[in-house]
Amino acid sequence: MTIDPNSKNNGIEKGSSKSSKESVDIAHSGVFYLLPLGLRVQEKLERMIDKHMRSIGASKLSLSSITSEDLQRRSGRYSENAELLRLKDRKESGFLLSPTHEEKITTSAAGIVKSYKDLPLRVYQISRKYRDERRPRQGLLRAKEFLMKDLYTFDSTPKMALETYSSVRKAYAAFFDELKIPYVVADADSGAMGGNLSHEYHFVSPIGEDHVCSCNKCHYVANEELAEKGIRTQKTPSNDPIIWHGMSKDRNTLVRVYIPKAQPLTQNEGEDAISNHLNIHAVKAAYPDMDTSIENEALERFGDTAPHLVRIFDHPTLLPEQDDFTTQPITTHPKTAKPLDLTRIHTGDPCPRCLEGLLTVQRAMEAVFWQWK
Repeated sequence: MTIDPNSKNNGIEKGSSKSSKESVDIAHSGVFYLLPLGLRVQEKLERMIDKHMRSIGASKLSLSSITSEDLQRRSGRYSENAELLRLKDRKESGFLLSPTHEEKITTSAAGIVKSYKDLPLRVYQISRKYRDERRPRQGLLRAKEFLMKDLYTFDSTPKMALETYSSVRKAYAAFFDELKIPYVVADADSGAMGGNLSHEYHFVSPIGEDHVCSCNKCHYVANEELAEKGIRTQKTPSNDPIIWHGMSKDRNTLVRVYIPKAQPLTQNEGEDAISNHLNIHAVKAAYPDMDTSIENEALERFGDTAPHLVRIFDHPTLLPEQDDFTTQPITTHPKTAKPLDLTRIHTGDPCPRCLEGLLTVQRAMEAVFWQWK
């Protein structure tokens, strides 16, 4: 099934075949019905997933689609700005249509596991998940309701956890190999869920919203959130940078990002062109309190004044000689202390792992996200 993002019917297909039209029907924007043919395909995939989950000793369960708002708050993952579908009962108690089930499964496991002898514990489910998608698009890829398989594992020692992680990775690879579809496994950022080790399984596709960077010489593969590019020649310092503006999550801090100009931007330095040159993931790593969901609101809100100001400089950008600001500029990564590289990675950039390799950037769709905490 090919997706047309410009289609008025929310992009189910472009030049669609009869089979695709018989698979899915649209209820309204971001909500779909599976017709008999589509349901048969889904059930076949579920049976394949069940087979590979059984191969690692995982047991299937079913959790409710409704979870309490209080449980989400206690985990620290509740936010008024989050894409959560909220509801209240007649007693005005707050509930959510679950986007994931980490909170509930962890609470349940705490009551089930009484001894290390009860471990390892591996459970999974295939269930509907929900999110208040701001802009549903690309058919089933970005919808308000979707089906997801989520696996949860509990181990008694870090060594056992790593063994579980390895066995699950092999099970996912076997699943995709059986499907006979091209995929890449990328190092990933754990994001809001946290964790020490994460990988994503991507289906390479021109309609994907993720970008995966891979080396043509070594085994380096990473998604854009975690990827880096090597430095083999010293960049020429720039004293005429492009300035991009963002905003903190609490809306009290203006974020100014200074990056060197790129050749394509010399003729058109509009906001969209700057955003395409800026690596927003690198900026977020340098200043975690920045709200990456805000696009053009920062200057409209603050103008030339703001209660607080944070300035972030790409490493070949020269700091102004006369500095009227009292805030200390950010020039290095807060964890690694490396000079910041805030420009996007492009095909042909050097690999950060080997001396000869060049990176290729491909669009892809994330199929599996697997992490170890």
